Parts: sequence; structure tokens; C-alpha cells
Amino acid sequence: SSSGATCYSPCQASTDSEHHHYQCYTDQSHEQREDCGYWYVARAQKEALEYTNDDQVCAGPCQEVDGDQVCSYVEWEWNEAGQVASLEMSLGFCGPQKKMSWTTVGIVIGCIVGAVLVIGLVAFFVSRRKYAQASTRDY
Repeated sequence: SSSGATCYSPCQASTDSEHHHYQCYTDQSHEQREDCGYWYVARAQKEALEYTNDDQVCAGPCQEVDGDQVCSYVEWEWNEAGQVASLEMSLGFCGPQKKMSWTTVGIVIGCIVGAVLVIGLVAFFVSRRKYAQASTRDY
């Protein structure tokens, strides 16, 4: 299991959990379940380091679940009352972000406005310059 306990059942997708983590029974009476790793993926996917969109390191491959690209990751959860930390497994989005962020929209609009201003200033200064006729003969 993910905590190091012995699995007494095959590691398989659990439909009982809300995130459909892979789980196995860690007791012989088949009452306690824990998350476990079970990946039938290409060797290249096993060797590549992947990240969630929030920069957590994925504990498994990025896979499609219900139309979204997700992966499992672990993070420390601090229990203030017991003064102890434990690793908790979660799911995070790891595929391309579908929505364009407001920062990106602002940068694009800012670049367009900046380009229009530069073109306008160049046109203004060029039009204010007086035309001086060049001499074409040597005297």
C-alpha cells in the first residue's frame, strides 16, 4: 500500500472513494483499505517526471479520468492537536489548462495597445518632419 502495509487483495480502482484511487485491503478480513500504486503504462511514462498544474510532483502517471487529465500526488498534512505530520494522497489536474487566465489576456491586450502607440508615435514624428529638397547638381 502507499503507507507500506501489506496488501491482502489485488490493487484495483475503488469505486467507493470519490476520486477512484487504486486501493487494496490491508487486513485479512478485507475491511481496511489503503491507496496503492497500480500502473499499466508505457516505460517512458514511468521514467518521466510529471507535475500537477499547481507544481506538485505526480506520484503516478498523468491519466484521463472523467475527461480530465489527473495524477496522484502526496503532501504533508500537519495535525496541530497531535503535533504530527502525515502524508496524504490527493488528485491534481496535470493536463493543459483549458481556460485562458486573465494574466494572459492582459498581456496580449497590453502588447496590442503598446504596438499601436509605437506605430502612432513613429507616424506622428515622420509626418512633422519638413521635406528638404536635395540638390541634384554639383555647382
